Amino acid sequence: MTYSMIIDSLCKDGMVDDAVNLLVEMNSKCFCADVVTYTSMIDGLCKHGKTKEAIGILREMLDSAISPNVRTFSVLVSALCMQGMTKEAEELLELMEKRGVDPDVFTYTSLMERYCLQGRMDEAMRLLNAMVERGIHPNTCCYNILIKGYCKNMKLCEALHLFREMPLLGLKRDFITYTTMLLGLVQIDTYAAAQEILNEMQAADLHPDAKNCGLLFDSLYQSGHIDEAMFLFHMMEK
Repeated sequence: MTYSMIIDSLCKDGMVDDAVNLLVEMNSKCFCADVVTYTSMIDGLCKHGKTKEAIGILREMLDSAISPNVRTFSVLVSALCMQGMTKEAEELLELMEKRGVDPDVFTYTSLMERYCLQGRMDEAMRLLNAMVERGIHPNTCCYNILIKGYCKNMKLCEALHLFREMPLLGLKRDFITYTTMLLGLVQIDTYAAAQEILNEMQAADLHPDAKNCGLLFDSLYQSGHIDEAMFLFHMMEK
Protein backbone atom coordinates (compact mmCIF):
# COMPACT_ATOMS: atom_id res chain seq x y z
CA MET A 1 0.00 0.00 0.00
CA THR A 2 1.44 3.41 -0.99
CA TYR A 3 1.71 6.54 1.14
CA SER A 4 -1.00 8.16 -0.95
CA MET A 5 -3.45 5.32 -0.35
CA ILE A 6 -2.80 5.37 3.40
CA ILE A 7 -3.26 9.15 3.57
CA ASP A 8 -6.52 8.88 1.67
CA SER A 9 -7.72 6.09 3.98
CA LEU A 10 -6.76 8.03 7.12
CA CYS A 11 -8.63 11.10 5.87
CA LYS A 12 -11.75 9.05 5.14
CA ASP A 13 -11.57 7.55 8.64
CA GLY A 14 -11.33 11.03 10.19
CA MET A 15 -7.71 10.62 11.29
CA VAL A 16 -6.59 13.81 9.61
CA ASP A 17 -3.82 14.67 12.08
CA ASP A 18 -2.21 11.28 11.42
CA ALA A 19 -2.62 11.90 7.68
CA VAL A 20 -0.84 15.28 7.97
CA ASN A 21 2.03 13.68 9.90
CA LEU A 22 2.32 10.96 7.26
CA LEU A 23 2.38 13.59 4.50
CA VAL A 24 5.27 15.34 6.27
CA GLU A 25 7.09 12.00 6.61
CA MET A 26 6.43 11.17 2.98
CA ASN A 27 7.93 14.43 1.74
CA SER A 28 10.90 14.15 4.12
CA LYS A 29 11.79 10.79 2.57
CA CYS A 30 11.61 12.28 -0.91
CA PHE A 31 8.43 10.39 -1.82
CA CYS A 32 6.92 13.46 -3.41
CA ALA A 33 3.18 13.76 -2.95
CA ASP A 34 1.17 14.40 -6.10
CA VAL A 35 -2.00 16.39 -6.73
CA VAL A 36 -4.21 13.41 -5.83
CA THR A 37 -2.53 12.97 -2.43
CA TYR A 38 -2.70 16.68 -1.63
CA THR A 39 -6.33 16.89 -2.72
CA SER A 40 -7.25 13.95 -0.47
CA MET A 41 -5.51 15.72 2.39
CA ILE A 42 -7.28 19.02 1.71
CA ASP A 43 -10.64 17.26 1.41
CA GLY A 44 -10.11 15.44 4.71
CA LEU A 45 -9.15 18.63 6.54
CA CYS A 46 -12.12 20.55 5.12
CA LYS A 47 -14.57 17.84 6.11
CA HIS A 48 -13.35 18.11 9.69
CA GLY A 49 -13.59 21.87 9.88
CA LYS A 50 -9.86 22.52 9.50
CA THR A 51 -10.15 24.92 6.58
CA LYS A 52 -7.18 27.09 7.60
CA GLU A 53 -4.96 24.01 7.71
CA ALA A 54 -6.31 23.00 4.29
CA ILE A 55 -5.35 26.41 2.88
CA GLY A 56 -1.88 25.84 4.33
CA ILE A 57 -1.67 22.57 2.41
CA LEU A 58 -2.69 24.40 -0.78
CA ARG A 59 0.12 26.91 -0.24
CA GLU A 60 2.52 24.01 0.29
CA MET A 61 1.39 22.55 -3.04
CA LEU A 62 1.98 25.83 -4.84
CA ASP A 63 5.40 26.25 -3.21
CA SER A 64 6.29 22.73 -4.36
CA ALA A 65 5.25 23.57 -7.94
CA ILE A 66 2.41 21.04 -7.79
CA SER A 67 -0.57 22.42 -9.69
CA PRO A 68 -3.95 22.07 -7.94
CA ASN A 69 -6.74 20.76 -10.16
CA VAL A 70 -10.40 21.69 -10.32
CA ARG A 71 -11.29 19.28 -7.50
CA THR A 72 -8.60 20.73 -5.22
CA PHE A 73 -9.96 24.24 -5.65
CA SER A 74 -13.62 23.23 -5.58
CA VAL A 75 -13.29 21.39 -2.27
CA LEU A 76 -11.73 24.48 -0.70
CA VAL A 77 -14.24 26.92 -2.23
CA SER A 78 -17.08 24.79 -0.86
CA ALA A 79 -15.55 24.63 2.62
CA LEU A 80 -14.95 28.38 2.74
CA CYS A 81 -18.53 29.07 1.64
CA MET A 82 -19.93 26.72 4.27
CA GLN A 83 -18.02 28.64 6.92
CA GLY A 84 -19.30 31.97 5.65
CA MET A 85 -15.89 33.03 4.35
CA THR A 86 -17.27 34.44 1.10
CA LYS A 87 -14.44 36.90 0.41
CA GLU A 88 -11.83 34.15 0.76
CA ALA A 89 -13.86 31.89 -1.54
CA GLU A 90 -14.02 34.67 -4.15
CA GLU A 91 -10.26 35.18 -3.92
CA LEU A 92 -9.70 31.45 -4.36
CA LEU A 93 -11.94 31.44 -7.44
CA GLU A 94 -9.87 34.31 -8.88
CA LEU A 95 -6.63 32.41 -8.17
CA MET A 96 -8.10 29.33 -9.81
CA GLU A 97 -8.94 31.24 -12.98
CA LYS A 98 -5.54 33.00 -13.03
CA ARG A 99 -3.83 29.62 -12.93
CA GLY A 100 -5.88 28.46 -15.91
CA VAL A 101 -8.01 25.97 -13.98
CA ASP A 102 -11.59 26.12 -15.22
CA PRO A 103 -14.23 26.06 -12.45
CA ASP A 104 -16.93 23.41 -12.78
CA VAL A 105 -20.59 23.26 -11.79
CA PHE A 106 -19.68 22.28 -8.22
CA THR A 107 -17.31 25.26 -7.82
CA TYR A 108 -19.87 27.77 -9.04
CA THR A 109 -22.78 26.21 -7.14
CA SER A 110 -20.98 26.48 -3.78
CA LEU A 111 -20.42 30.21 -4.16
CA MET A 112 -23.83 30.74 -5.74
CA GLU A 113 -25.52 29.18 -2.70
CA ARG A 114 -23.55 31.42 -0.36
CA TYR A 115 -24.60 34.53 -2.29
CA CYS A 116 -28.24 33.41 -2.10
CA LEU A 117 -28.02 32.94 1.67
CA GLN A 118 -26.68 36.48 1.94
CA GLY A 119 -29.43 37.88 -0.30
CA ARG A 120 -26.89 38.80 -3.00
CA MET A 121 -29.06 37.57 -5.84
CA ASP A 122 -27.52 39.78 -8.52
CA GLU A 123 -24.12 38.23 -7.82
CA ALA A 124 -25.61 34.73 -7.78
CA MET A 125 -27.12 35.38 -11.22
CA ARG A 126 -23.80 36.80 -12.41
CA LEU A 127 -22.23 33.43 -11.58
CA LEU A 128 -24.96 31.60 -13.49
CA ASN A 129 -24.30 33.77 -16.54
CA ALA A 130 -20.54 33.24 -16.17
CA MET A 131 -21.13 29.48 -16.19
CA VAL A 132 -23.16 29.66 -19.38
CA GLU A 133 -20.59 31.92 -21.06
CA ARG A 134 -17.90 29.34 -20.26
CA GLY A 135 -19.97 26.59 -21.84
CA ILE A 136 -20.79 24.98 -18.49
CA HIS A 137 -24.37 23.76 -18.34
CA PRO A 138 -26.16 24.62 -15.08
CA ASN A 139 -27.93 21.65 -13.50
CA THR A 140 -31.15 21.26 -11.52
CA CYS A 141 -29.29 21.89 -8.26
CA CYS A 142 -28.11 25.31 -9.53
CA TYR A 143 -31.64 26.34 -10.39
CA ASN A 144 -33.07 25.02 -7.12
CA ILE A 145 -30.58 27.15 -5.20
CA LEU A 146 -31.46 30.27 -7.18
CA ILE A 147 -35.21 29.67 -6.92
CA LYS A 148 -34.90 29.22 -3.16
CA GLY A 149 -32.81 32.39 -2.92
CA TYR A 150 -35.38 34.46 -4.79
CA CYS A 151 -38.26 32.99 -2.77
CA LYS A 152 -36.43 33.72 0.48
CA ASN A 153 -35.94 37.31 -0.64
CA MET A 154 -39.60 37.60 -1.71
CA LYS A 155 -38.73 37.99 -5.39
CA LEU A 156 -41.33 35.54 -6.67
CA CYS A 157 -41.44 36.85 -10.25
CA GLU A 158 -37.75 36.07 -10.66
CA ALA A 159 -38.19 32.68 -9.01
CA LEU A 160 -41.08 31.81 -11.31
CA HIS A 161 -39.10 32.91 -14.35
CA LEU A 162 -36.32 30.44 -13.46
CA PHE A 163 -38.89 27.75 -12.65
CA ARG A 164 -40.47 28.15 -16.11
CA GLU A 165 -37.06 28.35 -17.80
CA MET A 166 -35.87 24.97 -16.55
CA PRO A 167 -37.75 22.68 -18.97
CA LEU A 168 -36.83 24.98 -21.87
CA LEU A 169 -33.19 24.23 -21.07
CA GLY A 170 -33.84 20.51 -20.77
CA LEU A 171 -33.59 20.54 -16.97
CA LYS A 172 -35.88 18.23 -15.03
CA ARG A 173 -37.67 19.87 -12.10
CA ASP A 174 -37.54 17.65 -9.02
CA PHE A 175 -39.42 17.53 -5.72
CA ILE A 176 -37.19 20.27 -4.24
CA THR A 177 -37.91 22.57 -7.20
CA TYR A 178 -41.66 22.24 -6.85
CA THR A 179 -41.88 22.46 -3.06
CA THR A 180 -39.55 25.46 -2.93
CA MET A 181 -41.76 27.25 -5.44
CA LEU A 182 -44.92 26.20 -3.57
CA LEU A 183 -43.58 27.48 -0.26
CA GLY A 184 -42.65 30.80 -1.82
CA LEU A 185 -46.08 31.28 -3.38
CA VAL A 186 -48.22 30.30 -0.39
CA GLN A 187 -46.23 32.57 1.91
CA ILE A 188 -47.37 35.59 -0.10
CA ASP A 189 -50.93 34.26 -0.42
CA THR A 190 -50.67 33.55 -4.15
CA TYR A 191 -52.94 30.53 -3.94
CA ALA A 192 -54.00 30.32 -7.60
CA ALA A 193 -50.40 30.12 -8.75
CA ALA A 194 -49.65 27.62 -5.97
CA GLN A 195 -52.52 25.42 -7.15
CA GLU A 196 -51.13 25.57 -10.70
CA ILE A 197 -47.67 24.52 -9.49
CA LEU A 198 -49.16 21.67 -7.46
CA ASN A 199 -51.13 20.47 -10.50
CA GLU A 200 -47.93 20.48 -12.56
CA MET A 201 -46.13 18.61 -9.80
CA GLN A 202 -48.77 15.89 -9.76
CA ALA A 203 -48.79 15.75 -13.57
CA ALA A 204 -45.03 15.14 -13.41
CA ASP A 205 -45.81 12.16 -11.16
CA LEU A 206 -44.05 13.75 -8.19
CA HIS A 207 -46.16 12.81 -5.21
CA PRO A 208 -44.66 13.86 -1.87
CA ASP A 209 -44.37 11.11 0.72
CA ALA A 210 -45.33 11.53 4.39
CA LYS A 211 -41.83 12.65 5.38
CA ASN A 212 -41.60 15.36 2.73
CA CYS A 213 -45.15 16.55 3.41
CA GLY A 214 -44.23 16.86 7.07
CA LEU A 215 -41.17 18.94 6.25
CA LEU A 216 -43.24 21.19 4.00
CA PHE A 217 -45.96 21.78 6.57
CA ASP A 218 -43.47 22.23 9.43
CA SER A 219 -41.73 24.96 7.45
CA LEU A 220 -45.01 26.85 7.07
CA TYR A 221 -46.14 26.34 10.67
CA GLN A 222 -42.81 27.43 12.12
CA SER A 223 -42.94 30.63 10.08
CA GLY A 224 -46.48 31.34 11.31
CA HIS A 225 -48.24 30.52 8.03
CA ILE A 226 -50.88 28.20 9.51
CA ASP A 227 -53.64 29.04 7.01
CA GLU A 228 -51.24 28.46 4.14
CA ALA A 229 -50.21 25.09 5.60
CA MET A 230 -53.85 24.03 5.83
CA PHE A 231 -54.44 25.23 2.26
CA LEU A 232 -51.61 23.05 1.00
CA PHE A 233 -52.79 20.13 3.10
CA HIS A 234 -56.25 20.24 1.54
CA MET A 235 -54.80 20.66 -1.95
CA MET A 236 -52.61 17.59 -1.55
CA GLU A 237 -55.53 15.54 -0.26
CA LYS A 238 -57.32 15.90 -3.61
